[in-house]
Amino acid sequence: MGTFDPNFDPEITLWPEDDPSETGLGEHTSFPENTQIPLKPGSVVTGPRLLAVLCSAGHINRVEAQFCAQCGGPLQDEPCWVPRPVLGELVFPGEYRVPVQIDLVIGRDPRAVEDSRPAPALVKVHSPNNEVSRSHCRIQVDNWQVRVVDLGTKNGSLLVKSGLKPTALVAFTPVLLHDGDQLILGDGVSCYYKEVL
Repeated sequence: MGTFDPNFDPEITLWPEDDPSETGLGEHTSFPENTQIPLKPGSVVTGPRLLAVLCSAGHINRVEAQFCAQCGGPLQDEPCWVPRPVLGELVFPGEYRVPVQIDLVIGRDPRAVEDSRPAPALVKVHSPNNEVSRSHCRIQVDNWQVRVVDLGTKNGSLLVKSGLKPTALVAFTPVLLHDGDQLILGDGVSCYYKEVL
């Protein structure tokens, strides 16, 4: 499978302004795939890397794993550096899925946030009442961890953890996402985080 592609076009439109009933992701649907083989000695990684352990089939696993999450097989003893795989997905209504491998900025007209983080992919959502800000929230990917950050929005963002009541995110404060967490942005726009690895 492929590795991180630094040249991939990062804009994704989930609900185009002109036709919110449209069901496709538009023309920007080629995402990098999970990497299942280790780097060959001497090869150069052009994207983010993380420390992982591999099984005999080459599946990437978290360092603390006891068995392969994909095939159940035994893991190698020594961790190695690999290109960061897709760690999860944001699942929107209609089963629109956005892979989480690099940072994402979600909003009705998202723009890259000027800070020291790597350039994000931009995820545009439809917000007919402008309840979702232009750049509403950022999904941050650091090593194996995925966090959500409200970008100081007027209407705020809610996070619903399994079995708990919705909690308002504090602006510019990263919160760790776990499998099944739901993010509510407003104007009927919500998604949940699904871990892949």
